[in-house]
Amino acid sequence: MESATDQTFDDLEILLIDDCSTDTTPQILKDTAQLDPRICVYTNSSNLGVAETRNYGMSLARGKYIAFLDSDDVWAPDKLEQQISDLEERELDLSYTAYYLMDESGRTTGGDWSVPADLDYRRMLRENVIGCSTAVFRREAAEAGNLRMRGDYRHEDYVFWLEMLQNGCKAGGIDLPLMGYRMQTDSRNADKRKAAVERWRVYRQFLLLPWWRSAVLFISYGINSVKKHYLW
Repeated sequence: MESATDQTFDDLEILLIDDCSTDTTPQILKDTAQLDPRICVYTNSSNLGVAETRNYGMSLARGKYIAFLDSDDVWAPDKLEQQISDLEERELDLSYTAYYLMDESGRTTGGDWSVPADLDYRRMLRENVIGCSTAVFRREAAEAGNLRMRGDYRHEDYVFWLEMLQNGCKAGGIDLPLMGYRMQTDSRNADKRKAAVERWRVYRQFLLLPWWRSAVLFISYGINSVKKHYLW
């Protein structure tokens, strides 16, 4: 939350959504909101999960741009300023950045995950280069395609970016580590086997790709997963 309120680009609204926490999170959110008028706190009446909570946040957002920040990640102070400038200058619909890795205590581990300056649908099929907490996109681009996160897929953010690119959105990256990704031992991404099964589902059930094409892409996914493993 502090990495959001400390942004050098300060013309923003900060929507904090509590998905039925059972710890002290609600009180922490309430206390934080009293310190900054840009913060609005919302609490789901029932546990909605990652995808639907993000959809709820998008429905509440009033700004020209939307960015996601998962609760265990952090932004560099000038992240939004750099990305919004790049979105405007290059006339992009979607911006993403490189990121660095942290352990549970916030200590930097390994190297930075680099990203390409440009991205299209075919490249995205081979590798998901967009870390969810690095993304900033034009709200009108998502609304024009009636795009929502799909809760029936574990890789809901990957599917969302693919749909944006399928709809003709222009994406570009900044190869600077402007987001810190925290590796949690109990996170959804910790189970590599389930993640692999879900990636296969995306290829076959969502994209409806033939098995041979899915197999080629799955091999590419496996190679990139090994690269990330050694980076971590």
